[in-house]
Amino acid sequence: MPHTNKNALQELESLIKKSAVSDIRIVPQEGWIRSMRKTLGMSLRKLGEACEMTIASIAQIESRELEGRITIETLRKVASAMNCDLAYTLVPKSNMKSYVDKAAYEKAKRILLSADLHMSLENQQVQEPQALRIEQIKKKLIAEGKVW
Repeated sequence: MPHTNKNALQELESLIKKSAVSDIRIVPQEGWIRSMRKTLGMSLRKLGEACEMTIASIAQIESRELEGRITIETLRKVASAMNCDLAYTLVPKSNMKSYVDKAAYEKAKRILLSADLHMSLENQQVQEPQALRIEQIKKKLIAEGKVW
């Protein structure tokens, strides 16, 4: 089971911040391929020739991009034909450490509530505060890489 690596988490967040020059989630209305092709003044035929594909294939690729059904391999091939690099990134919706902490907390809480239920059924309640025990379990889950 992989462990959550704090240094790797910090390095990845730093890399994401550095690469986020602009909001990369903004996609041109007609898609990147068609927008870039038009900006370059390339016809479907010319891009098709550069990619060694038919006009119909290029038109289909542009449609698939808009539908979110295009492969990374195809994007790379088309980008290369237009003298572009493909920039591929996953952009976290929130701070990654907070996300891991929250997930670990929720799992720890479920584990503890289940254990407490069994203990109470056997008249063996634990005296230590619940919040403290949840925090201890959370830290252990993170340290052992068992958050997910």
